[in-house]
Amino acid sequence: MHYNVQFFTWTPRDGVHQVGKMVEVDAVNAKLAATSLLGLRLGESGEASRLAARVWAAEDAAKADCVCFFYQ
Repeated sequence: MHYNVQFFTWTPRDGVHQVGKMVEVDAVNAKLAATSLLGLRLGESGEASRLAARVWAAEDAAKADCVCFFYQ
C-alpha cells in the first residue's frame, strides 16, 4: 500500500514543528512506513523522544484517517 509520512518534532517552549517535507512510501502497513524511513524504534505513547511521524494512506486526501507514532 502507498502511504504518506510527515515527521514532527516538539518542545514545550516552541510547540510542534514539521521536519522536512512529506515523504511517499510503499509499505505493508502504516507502522512499517514510518520505521522504514529512519530505522528507529516506534512507540505509541509519545513519552520517549521529541520526534513523531504522522502516517496516512495516499488515497486519503483529507488525511482524516491518520495514525501517529513516536520514536523512542
